[in-house]
Amino acid sequence: MPPVYAHHVDGEATVAVELPPRFVARTVVSGLTLPTDMVILPSGDLLVTEKGMGFEQFATAQVRLVRQGVLQPEPVLTLSVNEKYDSGLYSIILDPEFLVNHYFYLWYSTGENSLGWDGTTVNRLSRFTYNEASGKAVADSETLILDNILWSPLHNGGGLAFDAQGNLLVTTGDAGSGISTLASNLAQDVSSFNGKVLRIRPRAEGGYEIPLDNPYINSGYGVRPELYGLGLRNPFRMTQRAADQKFYFIDVGQDSWEEVNEVVAGVNYGWPYREGRCPIFNTDVDCPPAPSEYTDPIFDYAHPPEGAAGITAMAFYEGTAWPEQYRGRLFFADFNSGWVGMVDLDDPTKSVTQFASGISSLVDMQATPEGIYAVSIYEGRIYFIYYAEDGNLPPTASLHAMPTTGTAPLMVEFAATNAHDEDGDILSYHWGFGDGSEVVTTTTPTVTHLYAQDGDYLATLQVQDSRGGESEIIPQEIHVYSGALAQIVQENITEPGRALYHGGDEIRFRAMRAGNITGLDPVAPYVWTVLLHHNEHIHFYISAAVDDEVTLQIPTRTHALGEPIWYEIQLAMHTASGQVLRTTRALYPQTAQIEAQGWPGPALITLDQQLLSPNQSMLVTVGQTYVLEAVEKNVYERKVGRFKNWIVTESWPGAVAAGGAGETELVAERRLELVASAASKTYVAFYEYVQPAHLSFLPSLSNRQSTEVPESQVPE
Repeated sequence: MPPVYAHHVDGEATVAVELPPRFVARTVVSGLTLPTDMVILPSGDLLVTEKGMGFEQFATAQVRLVRQGVLQPEPVLTLSVNEKYDSGLYSIILDPEFLVNHYFYLWYSTGENSLGWDGTTVNRLSRFTYNEASGKAVADSETLILDNILWSPLHNGGGLAFDAQGNLLVTTGDAGSGISTLASNLAQDVSSFNGKVLRIRPRAEGGYEIPLDNPYINSGYGVRPELYGLGLRNPFRMTQRAADQKFYFIDVGQDSWEEVNEVVAGVNYGWPYREGRCPIFNTDVDCPPAPSEYTDPIFDYAHPPEGAAGITAMAFYEGTAWPEQYRGRLFFADFNSGWVGMVDLDDPTKSVTQFASGISSLVDMQATPEGIYAVSIYEGRIYFIYYAEDGNLPPTASLHAMPTTGTAPLMVEFAATNAHDEDGDILSYHWGFGDGSEVVTTTTPTVTHLYAQDGDYLATLQVQDSRGGESEIIPQEIHVYSGALAQIVQENITEPGRALYHGGDEIRFRAMRAGNITGLDPVAPYVWTVLLHHNEHIHFYISAAVDDEVTLQIPTRTHALGEPIWYEIQLAMHTASGQVLRTTRALYPQTAQIEAQGWPGPALITLDQQLLSPNQSMLVTVGQTYVLEAVEKNVYERKVGRFKNWIVTESWPGAVAAGGAGETELVAERRLELVASAASKTYVAFYEYVQPAHLSFLPSLSNRQSTEVPESQVPE
């Protein structure tokens, strides 16, 4: 998704970044396409990775050069990648001896034209050589360092850091193995590279050596000696703190907690059995310390009661240009909420202060003595946050335009919203309309402009204060087109005529254009992007596929339980004259409710390993598969019961179990793999009385109102 298109639509305004007094967020570069990571070269220039555009393993990703603040038109490097969902080109790091050998390393998912492609996408760490003079990678310089790491569209990690001995630390994700079947989660599998901290030493000729002090080097057959730590979900970024020379990484959470962990040799961080400081799915503030086999994060924070969270960037500011209260602090970005938090890891309370807001979709932060670089994937830009102790501060503003698309002649109203000058200076507004007309200056924050002819125009706003301070130039695309626009036609191949999707559906989208179909770009007339919306963030399902049509295969497993999930299909029509016209269509699921409870008393029940509260209903997608499981032995009303069967009904209460009217089904298996039907269902775990529960063995009941009974207390 080209980020500028996502943030400049009818009725939506650009959002100004909000920071503490005298802090400024300056755009270093914009116009990037899904940037994911960056490094600062010794020259001060930047190398930036872009996620990749295309369709699954047929995509390409680029490394871009920002030289003296200008994005160079030619890429440093183009890679064949698989861009599905969250995969593609993840991260970049320079060799410790970069000034001598000019090496840089990339962590990416392989595509059909990758080196040694055998038809299967894997995650890979490769080394390349950079040519400073040309601003490009040396041709054919790719050298494989770490290869054939299991890939998934989700949870591939990407943290990279070199230690003082020249060892490379790599954090890998659990490859989406998730929690639906704990036994199959790779994070705890010591024979797997996934869900781990790895520690290797790259060799000049390729490949790597294993440092002799790695904690698992002599652990026996089947244990990977590359392992340095295990039990991770999606550890996306890693950095070193100069104050203690320790390494820290963030791990993106599931439903309850976001984590910052310290890299310690040989520890188990607990996923999927623990999340944050608690057992999985426990949101208690005061969870007891982790059992001895696990290590708690050094810092975590809970998800909000409504919505979600995702920690995706981090940096320690350790310079002296910022005020004392900001020095030595960890700054971290939450992808979903669009804010940057600040925490002192040396403070026992580890209380969080919100540092910035309105700076969305950050996926990397890099600290310097002067400030912090911040990479926004959706906005396609890199910010530099700095502190202006003296002098005139520039004003800030947001830009709103209405409408942004229409036929000629098109009258557009522009408004500078949230205009602010911290010094209290008088503001003026400078409007550029991108159609060759003169810049208009006003003392009021609104203006109108008539676009007489078809074309794509880039309107701009810059706010100036009375002492000459200027805001950033804020862009807004305006599309004027009087021809026939392409429309998206949806066809459900699996069940023709059904508009809402089911799990397993195959759905085709076609570009249809009424009237004369001439005048389109002969190479790329139609370009598709498909986004999966999940809570407040999105995943890139398809990125810029060039064709007249595109087909989606809806997964049979859910991406997330009980949360609003839908697809956005974007179609860009490219004309031969260079115009790009966009339209979108939403694809929503058909949903139902699953409710689970115990009878005759409450019971511990999980759906896809998520613990359900008594009588809790969970939203599910029809046609997708879920795992429902009840505890085998249960205590209720001072009785011990053993699971006998499920009672499945479309209506409950207990009259059904007592033989009353109603259509029911009895299922003996305690662990069910069920396919959600269009009818909402209630699953009642029926417990057969075994014996009284002695008072000394009664559990300490929480809001769960259930627990397992010690095996010794349940007779066979």
